[in-house]
Amino acid sequence: MGKTHRIFLIFMFVMTGSCCFARQISFQIVQHDLSCQNVTEQSNAIENEVMNCFFDKGYIVTNSEASVSESDGQDETLWQEGFGEAFDGYSDYFVQIKINYMERESKMNGRLIKDVGSVDYKITSVQSGEDIGFDTIRYELSESTKFDARIISSDIVKQINKAIKVKA
Repeated sequence: MGKTHRIFLIFMFVMTGSCCFARQISFQIVQHDLSCQNVTEQSNAIENEVMNCFFDKGYIVTNSEASVSESDGQDETLWQEGFGEAFDGYSDYFVQIKINYMERESKMNGRLIKDVGSVDYKITSVQSGEDIGFDTIRYELSESTKFDARIISSDIVKQINKAIKVKA
């Protein structure tokens, strides 16, 4: 093999290797629902869909265990635990996603129905500890709307991805 051929191959390996870099994101689902002691199926579905959406956007994805929280103090404790896991796992970003449930009465049968009323998220750079962004996404509760984890998760990931790209 000639010298120019070797130089070309080395150049190609360096170029393709630099294109294979993926950012790692770690997230945590925190459920705010005073009527439940355990994480609901809806929260688990959102967690699963968020993981899939981040993966589809090219992130290496890890997550902390989903938890139920009753206060801001518990939220902070959970954030510290999740951030520590993200730091130990060499993640680039840590995101805490708080799912806030609301109840509404069904007009059809008078039963109370729980739906996602809003989602709060906070993005932090694991390397610097700097907050990159935080926001609240609100959902309209009406008789015609139905819980859809894919739509909610897609909204969350779009907003988080946009905030990360602005800072990058």
